[in-house]
Amino acid sequence: MYTMKKSKQDGTAEEVYGLITVLPSEGTGDARQRTVILSGLTSAGIQAAAEYFASPHHLLEFQNRLKAEGLTASPNAYQIVINATANAWLPLSFQYETHRLLMQ
Repeated sequence: MYTMKKSKQDGTAEEVYGLITVLPSEGTGDARQRTVILSGLTSAGIQAAAEYFASPHHLLEFQNRLKAEGLTASPNAYQIVINATANAWLPLSFQYETHRLLMQ
């Protein structure tokens, strides 16, 4: 279970988490379309998840992790946890924490 340190209003750094959830889109008729849901413990966690998912470098890193696990194709549904260091409003740095396959 992930926990967050108490919010610091003085601008000092705290540890937060973001979650990227990718699911098949329903009702589109195209099995390749996906719905992406970004969530987090704070707005900084959500922003860190968005920045991770928007980065070609980070997505390539994630694909390489999947290949190392023996997956040759992108899974149909998965979640990625992002660990971030943030001030009260913005992520200062972020990194991959772990992932979970929901469907292959």
